[in-house]
Amino acid sequence: MNGEVEEVIKTTDSRHMNHIISHHGQIIVMCTFKFAMLPIVSGKISSKAISRVHFKNYFSASASVDNLGNVIMASGAKIIVIDASLERMFKICTDMQECYCHSC
Repeated sequence: MNGEVEEVIKTTDSRHMNHIISHHGQIIVMCTFKFAMLPIVSGKISSKAISRVHFKNYFSASASVDNLGNVIMASGAKIIVIDASLERMFKICTDMQECYCHSC
């Protein structure tokens, strides 16, 4: 990938920012230690979370957004799907000893 860095956005020390995603045309920083979805506004990371979904200590190796705007994350034996409205979360447990599907 060729290109130049146009701008560097500084983060705060108190947030663990793990992912950057594009959700409905808005760039969002995802924090997974104390979960928050923070929009980037005017070149700065907002301190106000936009998601109504909250959970603690969830470490995701990856995060993506599907064509419908659902945010999908995976960690260990769990897959978390946050619906496009960012108001509901669905947890899919893939471990045979746990549940197969659980809606939160």
